[in-house]
Amino acid sequence: MLIKIHRIVRKEGKENLIEFDYFEYSARWNDPKSTYNLRKEYGIDKLKEQPLYSHLVDAQLAFLIASEDHQNEGSMGIKFDKNQTIWRNEVDKETGEVLPSQLFT
Repeated sequence: MLIKIHRIVRKEGKENLIEFDYFEYSARWNDPKSTYNLRKEYGIDKLKEQPLYSHLVDAQLAFLIASEDHQNEGSMGIKFDKNQTIWRNEVDKETGEVLPSQLFT
């Protein structure tokens, strides 16, 4: 359905008027926990036009963000190892210090 909506809006030349939200995580650049900022960690070139299937990629990235935020909750009970994260840099919430972490792969 998302692909169909995007295709129609794109045909009208108004793709800048829509936003997508996956698992309650946005795709906006100004949201620190967005799929946009997670993609940026992996060097995605935003100057190039995104293919339509990229919404599927964003949904998968949002699932990763949700998995990290809600570890060991729900029926799946996904748990990361200590100091493991999907983000390249983990920041200590009390001191603001960037901590060494293992990148989730």
